[in-house]
Amino acid sequence: MTFSRRKKGMKNSPVFLSFIEEGVMNPQFEDYVGGRIEIYRKGPYADEEIRFFTKDQKRFETFRKSLDFEYVTELGLKILRRFIIKYFQDYSEIKT
Repeated sequence: MTFSRRKKGMKNSPVFLSFIEEGVMNPQFEDYVGGRIEIYRKGPYADEEIRFFTKDQKRFETFRKSLDFEYVTELGLKILRRFIIKYFQDYSEIKT
């Protein structure tokens, strides 16, 4: 899967990604990894974030390593958002 990494000369504005893992303190979810992907378009502060929470740590780690501190296009971000929702937002076991 490709997320349209920005290349020199691209007309699309770059979007910078930074993965932030957060501690999952609930013992019920000790095998999970959770956090956010901060999205930077302009300036020193994140414009938005995408949340992740998954038990598939190995797959997520590979995914994170490929995109952390990388630039993508807006189209790449749209694809990334759908991918995260499909594979790395596992809230099915949370009981409210």
